[in-house]
Amino acid sequence: ISYCGVALRYATDDFQLFTFTLGCFPYNAASHSAQHLREFVNKVLAEYKLVLGTTKFAVTDNEAKY
Repeated sequence: ISYCGVALRYATDDFQLFTFTLGCFPYNAASHSAQHLREFVNKVLAEYKLVLGTTKFAVTDNEAKY
């Protein structure tokens, strides 16, 4: 089983950075493709009544590729 951590970051107009960790959730999608990750993140955000807007969005993966 894999896990995926989801965090939100927000910068104010005077460049104060705020980070909110929503959690670390089991990730059991068929692959780590962009489509599957986006669906997973959308599902997690929906649980918090949040949606992605037009702001920048990044996903990182530290899975070892052997």
